[in-house]
Amino acid sequence: LVPGGGAGWQWPADAAVKGELRARLPRLGVWSLLAPPGWRLRGSLAADLQLTGTRADPQLSGRFASDDLALRSVVDGIALQDGRLRARLEGRRLVLEELLLHGSGGAASGGTLRASGEAHWTPTGLQARADARLERLRTLTRSDRQLTVSGQAQASTDGTATRVAGELRVDRALIVLPEASAPR
Repeated sequence: LVPGGGAGWQWPADAAVKGELRARLPRLGVWSLLAPPGWRLRGSLAADLQLTGTRADPQLSGRFASDDLALRSVVDGIALQDGRLRARLEGRRLVLEELLLHGSGGAASGGTLRASGEAHWTPTGLQARADARLERLRTLTRSDRQLTVSGQAQASTDGTATRVAGELRVDRALIVLPEASAPR
């Protein structure tokens, strides 16, 4: 910060910035407060991040990882568990090296979701792409709604439009309609 005459203190755009963050958070369960109502998030987080560059052009670098990830919504019947996340920051780019989640029952009976991708910030906005592969992933686990899917999907955005494409197949499904609302 420098004195700006009659304008008070100013922070020049070319002022150097530097910082470092090292965090080890063994339990993310408290972060469920940030999730929508009825959703629960669990896991651990480790981050080693560095900030360099200038105020106008900050550059982030480093890695973060999460283990024992789980995402659950009892009402919706969604239960993903035993997950892992590996990502790195490179300047204005975020690289998702691996996101792995298992359906209810673990990898053997609940299937897997694997995803990777990247995002970067440009003067026109966010540009991102992600690729996902589902292998017999048990996505719904309620007694009246069960769904297992396989396939692949891609998603991308260029700041003006979002595209999702892929090919998914239903391996198993069970949908029980309540007697009162069943069609006649």
